[in-house]
Amino acid sequence: MFMPRASTINTSLGLFVFLFAISALIRLCRVLNGGWDQLADDMEQRGHRISLMNPPFCCVLWCLPTLAPTSENLRFFELAVSQAPAVKALVLVTEIVAIAEYREYSAFWLQLCDTVSLASLLALVFGFHALSRASGPTLSKFSYSTLFRLVDFGLLFFSAQEPLIFENIFVRFGAIGCTTTLNPHDQARFICNFVIILQLLLLSLLACMYLRPSRSALFDNHPRGYLSCSSTVAITEGDVSSDSSQSALIVP
Repeated sequence: MFMPRASTINTSLGLFVFLFAISALIRLCRVLNGGWDQLADDMEQRGHRISLMNPPFCCVLWCLPTLAPTSENLRFFELAVSQAPAVKALVLVTEIVAIAEYREYSAFWLQLCDTVSLASLLALVFGFHALSRASGPTLSKFSYSTLFRLVDFGLLFFSAQEPLIFENIFVRFGAIGCTTTLNPHDQARFICNFVIILQLLLLSLLACMYLRPSRSALFDNHPRGYLSCSSTVAITEGDVSSDSSQSALIVP
């Protein structure tokens, strides 16, 4: 909000953080399931298949099939998620170079970067929804579905709100006009960023309420292991110090 004219780069950087967080969430899903092979075996035993009726493609294709629960299919969806941070990093560097070199003539390169980012983002959303829905019943004790929904809504607020609502509705119909320092598009980004801050604050409060240790098993194992490791280290250090003190008394 303090640098409205640099909002293009700042938005790309914020979206990169979101994509990296989603990629880390999918890795967490794989670890909690014990690997994709274990998840495929569990789905096979329950008779479940991988559904392809997931956003965003389910909005235009109503007859998508289901896939067999194999580790190869699950790894393919993981690859669809993992490619997004790498592509976004390349797009971010390209945008910085284009703005620095071409300045007001960088519109073509920025539109090309937006197209590549959109295709990569659609693949990420599809893979993210497919894996999360496939592993949802298995990870119910970890409240993984709740975490998935919170991150999903956060990505929706951050990426789709400005072009769909503020640009196509408010700016197009004149609800947001010029100011003494900003044109309508920059003013729309400024207001949208403030709305996004409030929305992400609400999602953080919901995460604190629904993912607290009493309702999620995510925090059950780590404190015990940490305390046991700490006590083991303390006992070991105590033994070493007592041995050294005894040796110091023996040696003249």
